[in-house]
Amino acid sequence: MKNLRVLNRNHIKYIALVTMLIDHYAWAFVPLASEKGQVMHFIGRFTAAVMAFFLAEGFRYTRDKKAYGLRLFIFSMLTWAPYVLFEGYSWPRMEFSMISALFLAFLTLVLWDWPGLAPTWKFFFTAMLLYMGQYCDWWCLPILWALVSHYVNFHEEPEKWLLCFSGVSALGCMVMMLLYPSWGMRVHVLGLLVPGLFLYLFYNGKPGSKHPVHKWIFYVVYPLQFLVFVYMKKQGILLF
Repeated sequence: MKNLRVLNRNHIKYIALVTMLIDHYAWAFVPLASEKGQVMHFIGRFTAAVMAFFLAEGFRYTRDKKAYGLRLFIFSMLTWAPYVLFEGYSWPRMEFSMISALFLAFLTLVLWDWPGLAPTWKFFFTAMLLYMGQYCDWWCLPILWALVSHYVNFHEEPEKWLLCFSGVSALGCMVMMLLYPSWGMRVHVLGLLVPGLFLYLFYNGKPGSKHPVHKWIFYVVYPLQFLVFVYMKKQGILLF
């Protein structure tokens, strides 16, 4: 099993970046009920869970949680308008991107790491953050994935982590299945079951190069892709 773990954090983040672009291209240009659409969205289910996992990893090891949280907040705001336009609405609107969901996940981890806060208040504020997640892409799932990855250490208890992480994915899968009227539109949701197993099999627990480009590329590409896809749609530009 350990021989398969050849991918570091940077490798997996770049894979997640590519799967995200495939997914968002499909939302913009490919009918959901088509075979191509289902395949592309199946691939795209990889990104959110992986980014939530690495958020928990970053929260555990970062030296400056305030800077980490501020970066997430700033880019969640920068992404707000491009995401709303990509979704086909007029801005402003109470529709927020996955980075906003990751920011809520970050706040949840801060909450549960707060030593002087009573458990009752932790549950109360967590419920509020989960409620706020309904206004974000991926709803409250990034919060749950991050919480699981924070409390069940992937590096110390990988099998237990896989069980808990995949449990959240399975729950999300069942809920999302209910949103679509036919199996022709549901198959892609099963892609949610892939990220946990992929990380378990291939992630070697190493961060990879610490060059700044690896930290910032996702934050830069994420909002820009929405603007590019909006422009391509208006101009009738198709890649395939």
